[in-house]
Parts: sequence; C-alpha cells; structure tokens
Amino acid sequence: MPVTISARVPPATAELLRHRAAEEERTVSDLVSRAVDEYLRSARFPGVVFVTGGSGRRKARLLNGMDVWEIVFTARRHENDADQTASYLGVPVSDVRLGLAYYAAYPAEIDAILRRLEEADADPIRLHPGIRVIDT
Repeated sequence: MPVTISARVPPATAELLRHRAAEEERTVSDLVSRAVDEYLRSARFPGVVFVTGGSGRRKARLLNGMDVWEIVFTARRHENDADQTASYLGVPVSDVRLGLAYYAAYPAEIDAILRRLEEADADPIRLHPGIRVIDT
C-alpha cells in the first residue's frame, strides 16, 4: 500500500511537475513516485538510467546505450558468462555485470520485457495487425 510522504518544492518545480503530469496524462503523485523510484535505482546502480522507448514504456538503460534487457537476453545465450557476453556485444565486462546486477534486483521488470519480445516473435501478426511477415 502506498505511503504518503510530504515534500516541499519551489513553485517553479511544482508548476513543471503539474505540466509534465498533464502531458503524460498522469497524476503529479504518479510522476513524483516514478521519478523518486528511478532516482533511487540509478543511485543504487550507477550507470543505469531510465528512458522512454518507442512503445512509450520506461526502461532501464546503461549509459553506453544498451538496454538492460538486451544484456540479459544476450547473457542467457552465453550461459550468463559476463566475459563471453561482453566479448560478443563488444562492450566492457563491467557493463554486462552492471546489467546483470540490475536484473538480479528487478527480475520481474526485465522478464516482462523479454516475455513481450517472445510473444511478438511467436505471433507478430496478433500483436501487430496489418504487419506483413516476410519469410527468409
């Protein structure tokens, strides 16, 4: 159950919050809650930032530009070996370890993304009506 926490912000910040919440069709409370959660996650995992993807969903991304799900997806195909995954992706092993550490803390978030990708791969027409699938 959510807990109410009071905070004071300058009037200009409050106005920006209200404006942004309206743009996203969310409440100020939802926006502040998400922002604080993302700040705390980024503080816990320096190098992880949050971006809005093409689908509009917020997702965890490393500063190098790779989404955490991409690292986890690739690591699974390399038996979760950080060195092999880093070599395959051409990124520092520290990036792979960071992505895997974030995944260990928030597996449901990343697993949900990977499930959606598997569903789209299994039946792209159901999820994207009108798409034309070309067999190669």
